[in-house]
Amino acid sequence: MKRKRKSRIEISNSDLKLFRYLHFFRGALVDQIARDILQHLRTDTIYWRLKKLERFDYLHGKFTKFHANKKARGITTKAFKEFMANGDEQMVEVSSKSVDHDIELIDICSALCSLQKVKCYISENELNTWNAYSKAFQVEAAIKLRSDACIKIQLDNDEFWLPLEYESNAKSIKRYEDHLYQIYSRPDLVAIFYVCKNIHVQNAIQRVEESKYKNERPRIYYILLDELKQKQSIAFTSRLGKVLELGNKTDAQFTSKIKLEDRGALFSNEVH
Repeated sequence: MKRKRKSRIEISNSDLKLFRYLHFFRGALVDQIARDILQHLRTDTIYWRLKKLERFDYLHGKFTKFHANKKARGITTKAFKEFMANGDEQMVEVSSKSVDHDIELIDICSALCSLQKVKCYISENELNTWNAYSKAFQVEAAIKLRSDACIKIQLDNDEFWLPLEYESNAKSIKRYEDHLYQIYSRPDLVAIFYVCKNIHVQNAIQRVEESKYKNERPRIYYILLDELKQKQSIAFTSRLGKVLELGNKTDAQFTSKIKLEDRGALFSNEVH
């Protein structure tokens, strides 16, 4: 009995853009892909294209636990080697270890990049993959802290590169003590943003911060996930009530400003 051969596949520019996006975030849901990079295609068209790319081993899928068991797609090592590797990579991670966490970070990125004062967003996977970032002092704190992302914001006439963390579940006191020690031990770190899933998580971090660093200038600025997603005007607040306002959300669309072979921020409101 003859084995049925796979039909051939040609990789389009839209596919290359998709690979770039999925590597940046380590995976995404169909509706996120449609919203962020393939707005010109129907959702069902995107779905069937993803199925075909998966059949040819360019994509893989993982089912989410807290997103209605939807399937998140990520690129495979094959896709990375064929279409993204350029000799500068120092670590290659194409699969999400915490798919629900990474899926949520895509919406966090989308919300942040619609804000007037947010100029750039670079994901953890992007920072860890390319060797060029290890020489960039602007993102050093985010890399050393293993933050979920690094964002560039503009406040008045100054620009700051600040680490971003998304905390979905409360962790042990010891773990927070260790992480906050790293934060407060960096004299170069002006601030770090924490997006918290709920007030319980935020309170858990703030209790450790208050007990260990009550005499220090607050470094951590918080916001709840639902506030970031739903409010029009966004501000992060320290435990002592100091506010960093990042402005109002706009309707600007953000797409890749870079060629496939280059490193860089996938989302930026500096390029339209």
